[in-house]
This record gives sequence, structure tokens and C-alpha cells, in this order.
Amino acid sequence: MSDRPTPSSSNVQARAKRLIYVRKMLGMTIASFAKKHGIGESTLRHWEKAHLNGLREAGAERIVAALKSEGIDCSLPWLLHGVGEAPKFVSSKSVSEMTEEEYMQHAINTFLSDSPDHAVIQLSDNTFSPIYLRHDYLGAKLQPVKALNLRPGEICIIKTETSKTICKKFTHDDHVEFAGRISRLWRLTRPNTLPD
Repeated sequence: MSDRPTPSSSNVQARAKRLIYVRKMLGMTIASFAKKHGIGESTLRHWEKAHLNGLREAGAERIVAALKSEGIDCSLPWLLHGVGEAPKFVSSKSVSEMTEEEYMQHAINTFLSDSPDHAVIQLSDNTFSPIYLRHDYLGAKLQPVKALNLRPGEICIIKTETSKTICKKFTHDDHVEFAGRISRLWRLTRPNTLPD
């Protein structure tokens, strides 16, 4: 049996929330973040769900290094204990030096870093054409559905019961707790540069 103290349940949950927050700053899924940074997907899921004592120091060091490679300044004390300055994007380029794609990603990352309740998705098809097009990024602040007073047919971002974030037309039959009105749109002027 180890002499190391086990983190309390509330600390483990708080770490998990901070980890989710920084991953969402990048607009990456668990799978894409794990693959890109050589972390087991199931390990990352356990850390984000606070299973098995959640994120520990060794894992947090890996996350901080991954975030640094993505241009996010995040300290180990903040990730583990919520102490110190919140994570922020750092860029070696000025806005005027960025390509259109880099600027768009910077704008999305800034939107996500404003609040842990913000969500961004990229459309994979033209379901909502001509308003929103394939490859558009849509952003919203997720709130309790009851507070939004959404109209049937209104296009919104919802968080499903399985915590998946999707874009759809709202119906009163949707049994979701959190949703958000589209408040941001990012569209490249050269969408043909995006991969299929």
C-alpha cells in the first residue's frame, strides 16, 4: 500500500473539469488530443471523468507539455490545484502575420478560453445551407435549456446525454439539459483549401 495521499473526490473532480476546459480551448476531441499527443484515449477519458483517482502529477506534466506544444501556457499548479493564472494562448506570431486559417483558429481558441461553457463545432455537411455551410465553425455558450426559451426549428448547439456536442434544429422532444444559440460563425473565405 502506498504512503502517497489519495486526492479527495472534490479535488479529483475539479482537476477533471480543468483538464476538460484546456482540451476544449483547443477545440479537440478526446480522441484527437490523445492520438496527437501519444496519450491513451482510455487514460484521457479516465482523467476527464475523474475515474481511478483521476489526473495525477505525472499525467498532468504530460498534459502541460502537450498544451505548450499547442501554444497554450498552462501551469502545473493550475491544472492540479487551480492555483495561479488561468491558461492562455501564446503565439509567436502577431495577428497580421497569421494566415487566414491560423487567425480563424486563434479566434476560435479565444472564444473557447473566455468561458468553460462555450462550445464550438465544425459542420461536416450542408444540412443548414444557405445559413451555415460545410466546414463552418459555429460557437455558442451552453446554458440550461429552460433558460433559453428556444423556438422549435431554431438551429442551436446542444449537449446530448452522452456529453456529445452537436448542431441541430431544436424540437420540444429533445430531452437535453444544455443548449446554446449560435453566437459566433467562423468561415474561411477559401473553403476549398479544407480537406474533405
